[in-house]
Amino acid sequence: MMEAFRKFGESKVSKVLLTVLVASFAAWGVGGYLMPTMGAEAITVNGEGVSPQLVETTFKQRVDNISQLLGTRPSQEQLEQMQVPEQVVAESVARTALRQAAEKLGFVAATPQLQDEIMMVGAFKDESGKFSEARYRQILQQIGRSPIQFEKDLAQDIVVRQLAQMTKLETPAASITKLSAQAENLNLTLEVATVDASSVAATEPAEADLQKFYGENTTLYSKPESRDMVVMSIKRADIAKDIDVPEAAVKAAYEENKASYKLPESRVVRHILLDSREDAVKASERIKSLTDFETVANEVSKDPGNMGRGGTLGTITEKDVVPAFGKVAFSIAPNTLSAPVQSNFGWHIIWVDSVIAAKDVPYEEMKDAIAKDLKDSEADAAMERIVGLVDGKVAAGEGLEKIGKDVGVKALKLANVDAQDSRLDPQELQAGFGANEGDVSVPVTLQDGGIAYVQALKVYPARVLPLAEVKAQVATDWKKARVQAGLRQNAEKLLAATKDNANANLAELIAKSGVQGVRVETVRIAKLEDAPAWLQRNLMEVFPLAKGAIMPGVLPDEDSLKLVRMAERGNTAPADGEIPQLAKVYQQRMQADVEALLMGYVTQQAKVKLNQPYLKQIFGREVVWDTGTN
Repeated sequence: MMEAFRKFGESKVSKVLLTVLVASFAAWGVGGYLMPTMGAEAITVNGEGVSPQLVETTFKQRVDNISQLLGTRPSQEQLEQMQVPEQVVAESVARTALRQAAEKLGFVAATPQLQDEIMMVGAFKDESGKFSEARYRQILQQIGRSPIQFEKDLAQDIVVRQLAQMTKLETPAASITKLSAQAENLNLTLEVATVDASSVAATEPAEADLQKFYGENTTLYSKPESRDMVVMSIKRADIAKDIDVPEAAVKAAYEENKASYKLPESRVVRHILLDSREDAVKASERIKSLTDFETVANEVSKDPGNMGRGGTLGTITEKDVVPAFGKVAFSIAPNTLSAPVQSNFGWHIIWVDSVIAAKDVPYEEMKDAIAKDLKDSEADAAMERIVGLVDGKVAAGEGLEKIGKDVGVKALKLANVDAQDSRLDPQELQAGFGANEGDVSVPVTLQDGGIAYVQALKVYPARVLPLAEVKAQVATDWKKARVQAGLRQNAEKLLAATKDNANANLAELIAKSGVQGVRVETVRIAKLEDAPAWLQRNLMEVFPLAKGAIMPGVLPDEDSLKLVRMAERGNTAPADGEIPQLAKVYQQRMQADVEALLMGYVTQQAKVKLNQPYLKQIFGREVVWDTGTN
């Protein structure tokens, strides 16, 4: 099927109708990734643009969610207090960076998976609810997307879901849940003995010590292979910035494709999915208002895609959903409840929040998108010509520096590039290290759609640096290793002295061990967040200790080791009947923490640029963004 899809044409018509597909995608996760790029970008993440339309849609969704929670539309002052514009921008950046990270980690969408996803899209189905290749072809032509680009967008969303699946946590076991609940209600008094570097005598290494340490740890002093390279990247964005599209050409394109710029009627819809008609009837009897619907949806709906969201499906067109569902959803009046309706997913009861009438999109709203399409078309053609010229010159044996001057593309010369060099894209590094010395690599496609060539000018093989060059570093490493070994020996002496002496005074046991420079302190904990960082990392080892017991091992804390004795303890354990619900709560907390860490990391690493004029149009002000880490 995929090969058949790729036979379709690539007409450069407006992308407005992609909004029709976006509503459908939202039901199964694609959503924002396939939003059309209408004109300039509102945000750029690692060189990839996020459209103003996507940011505005995300903003409206966030405001709608807040309205549901408050029971009324929030004021501008409330939105400012909650820093909603900053949250929306952060979400847009994180979503884009996460997808980019998934691709870099090598997640790929298999062809059968792509086929299944495409065949599920309601907009591509005929009146009988079956996938229609003819309709697929027609819609892609109307929205100006080639099948290859459409499949690429869909594959990008699939890889994000693959990455998210890797971070999915299971519900914790009952024993872990019980310990976690007790940890939240703990009252502990600990005696902590700290062994640090002051307990280890300082010495300087002899020459023989250095030679022995160097010989046993040569990998620490190895220099990986590096190369001098020339990199030439041909990017559509660089070509497009020098292209001007006359207004007459934009108007002509609009008139030629005017029939395509029409948005069908859409509706903001909610539903409750149930297993049987009887269940649907029972649920219907409880609903007299939108508030009732949201409450019942959150309690009984079987749809995993909108749990806890009042049954919302978002904005849809009739073609976005299966015929049975669409026929009912587009026949009832706003703020009314449908009779139970059956689909291949189960039994639904439907509520329509509002109706958005069909409309033609005027020229003023389309001209920026059409101009960008025309500019992109010219840039694509120019890029194809340049690549053809470069290929010919490479085949003739010319070097990249000369080729770059001839075709007007800057060739960057870099010295001592290693395989982890952050100055280059992973694709460029792979190409550069795959080429023989003096050769130019085959062209590689970059993440932003550009084409790169890499020439390996000179190869410096991996080698172990001689001791004479790294002697100072070897001495430093030897001292650190000796301190760590000394710390471990002293800790073992302490452990030996405390063995079978659980109720003895800790200070007396330390004196008995003969270890000097040991600090003893009392640590009291009433809340988990009160515990020092080293203890929080190891709380599950400390928590089970009985009163008076000493840990059988030591805990690390930077350059020291900790020996812990449980002086006093008290806590409140949950009832057995409370544990299943607590387990769900802890799973949700941990899942949120993991996802937040992942999102935070990829956002921190991303290079972000904000188009403040666009953001000001959306939010009414510029957005505050910490660029310190970008």
